[in-house]
Amino acid sequence: MLSGMTYSPLLPSDDASLHWRQPDASKFRFDLTAAGERRLGHVEITSWKMNVVMAETAAGVWRFEHVGVWSPKVRALVDDVEVATLEVKNAWLGNRASLVAPDGHVIGQWVTALFATGSAEWQDAEGQTLIAFRSGTDEGGMATWWRTQCRVDFTAAGFAHPDRDLMLTIGWYFTVIASNPAI
Repeated sequence: MLSGMTYSPLLPSDDASLHWRQPDASKFRFDLTAAGERRLGHVEITSWKMNVVMAETAAGVWRFEHVGVWSPKVRALVDDVEVATLEVKNAWLGNRASLVAPDGHVIGQWVTALFATGSAEWQDAEGQTLIAFRSGTDEGGMATWWRTQCRVDFTAAGFAHPDRDLMLTIGWYFTVIASNPAI
């Protein structure tokens, strides 16, 4: 437990109300919640350069390191041991990436629209959606305008995926850095 918080495990019933939320627009801390109240995890950018991130869910704690400019990668580490690398396929557009395990197998494919539609998703090797990130939240209003937030939807295969929580957190981190041109 890194943050001092205890997180609830993700339940199949959470799919209808799962969101990444930014409680404070002035901080790069994001909470994964279900039904607006149950906390399932968080992602917090801990470096002022936004290249070091801590993420936590009930399934584990990860540190992400964003390395490289021309061929950017995001390394996912547990106790300083690399557990996966997000390899960006198109550095200029940032619209495709592969999450690769140390043994070389592809955990999932990250795909975003070429034009700003506010959506991204994890896909399996056949191109089937596992986890979808949709811009915004179910509640509207001006309070959410300046915050980076999204709704998350799962397919049955995505919910059952053994690396689901890692994909949830590293996908959200990649969404945040891709949406912030200063990074």
